[in-house]
This record gives sequence, structure tokens and C-alpha cells, in this order.
Amino acid sequence: MPLFQAAQEALALRDEFLAAASHDLKGPLATIKGLAQLLVRFVNREPMDKSRVLEGLETIDGATNKMTSLINQLLDISRVEMGHPIDLDLKMTDLVALSERVVKDQRYAADRHRIVFQAEEPKFTGLWDSERMERVLTNLVGNAIKYSPSEGEITLRVRRATPEESEEEAVAVEVRDHGVGIPTADLPHIFDHFHRAKNVRDRVRGSGVGLASVRQIVTQHGGQVLVQSEEGKGSTFTVILPFEPPMDDDEED
Repeated sequence: MPLFQAAQEALALRDEFLAAASHDLKGPLATIKGLAQLLVRFVNREPMDKSRVLEGLETIDGATNKMTSLINQLLDISRVEMGHPIDLDLKMTDLVALSERVVKDQRYAADRHRIVFQAEEPKFTGLWDSERMERVLTNLVGNAIKYSPSEGEITLRVRRATPEESEEEAVAVEVRDHGVGIPTADLPHIFDHFHRAKNVRDRVRGSGVGLASVRQIVTQHGGQVLVQSEEGKGSTFTVILPFEPPMDDDEED
């Protein structure tokens, strides 16, 4: 591919990403602005309906959380692009409870899909960055929803990793869907920044940063992300996580 054409495609992908990111930020901002105006009217009424005010404030809190999560994701991507690792906040985390929370949240957002949660054991506790691992699973389940037909089934399963998947003790999280799948030609690039598969690029809005962020976070935890997919039949993403990330050389000294 000529360098000029490659540069043009890179700029087009960047512009598409910025447009999608702007769109994603505008949604919560519009929610906050609309509810703030509505709450002013509620407060000025006599008598004031406290339950409506509280409901509005809770919605605003949720919208700001979405914005904060997206902004943090953009900051992480910026650090990676500059060649810096993400600063992980490692603490003991139960991946089963975290996964169950993600599934619960996604069920509210996707009432036309059936999201199934399975856990091989009641708990899988390890030293992980809970906020970023929640982002990983939210991205994977969100993608499964986005690229699956209505009434489609999506499964999130937490289990022990097999010896073939990891030589050390590790946990595996599978997200399986029966959606559009990924074309074979796109599979080697699916975790690249701003890359979107050709069969969805013009059909479904997206930023092309979610899977790149997933890989970066999992890799820094000492894990890996595996994908199996067939176009028209669905995809399975499997996150393999050691119970403790490897120590940096500086930390060992």
C-alpha cells in the first residue's frame, strides 16, 4: 500500500474515532443538561416532589460516571500512543462478582437480548485493577450486544484457564455471541487502534478503540485475549488473567 494512501486511511480512521467519541460524550451531556433544567422546575414547585428530584440526581450521577469512564479510556489510549504504560490500580478483586455486576448493568441497557451469566466457582479472587477490568468486560459484552441481532443470546462465563491456555494458575472469562462475526481478513487487526471490521464499518457506529483498550489492559495484567470468530456465525472472546500480574524489574529491585 502506498504511503500516501496509508496516511489517508489513518487520518480517516482518526476522524471516525473522534466523531464517535464526541457522539458518545454528547449523550451523557445532553442527559445532564436536560435533567438539570427539569430539576430546577421540580425544586421551584410547591410542594416539591423529592422522589422525582432524587431519581433525576441518580440519573445525572450515572451519566457523569459514563463520561468519566470514556474520558479515562481516552487518557489511557493517549498514554499508550505516547509509549507509556497504563498506571494500574491493583487490589484484591473478585472477578465473579465484577462479572456479575457487568452483566446486570448490560441487561438494563439491552432488554432485547438474553445475557447469560455462568461461573465455574463462587469466587475467583486475584490482584487486578477492578475499574479497568470492568471496562474490559463492559467493552466485550457491549460489542457482543452491538453486533448481535435482537433476541440474540450472549454468554459471559468465568472459569479456570486450561493448561493449554496458561502454564500458570489463571482465570478465563469468555464472552460468546451469535452475531455478525468477524471476517477472516480483519481478525489479525481486530485489536489495532481505530480498526473496525469491514462488515460493520458502515452499518454500526463505533470508535474502534474498545478492543485496543481491552488488549492493553489485559496485557499489562500479564494476560492475553484470544478470539475465535466466523463471519455470520458469531464470536468468542476469551480473556486469560493470571491471579497476580508479573512484577516489573524496578519493583523486584
